[in-house]
Amino acid sequence: MIYAAAGNAIIAGILYRRRIPFRSVWAGTPFYLYGVCIRMTPASRGLRAFALTTDAAFVLAVPLGVWLMISSP
Repeated sequence: MIYAAAGNAIIAGILYRRRIPFRSVWAGTPFYLYGVCIRMTPASRGLRAFALTTDAAFVLAVPLGVWLMISSP
């Protein structure tokens, strides 16, 4: 979860610095910043890949966290 949250903050900062328009309210939503990275011109493959890994980390961390909460005594 820390990687996903910190990664989204870094990606949002990079997009802001490059003056790419995005809605900061939606920045924490999974796959939103990845979609912004896909639509930006010129395309940055590295930033797009980083955004995808943060989303994958979030998608994997949520069920794991729920499973750990349920299975702990």
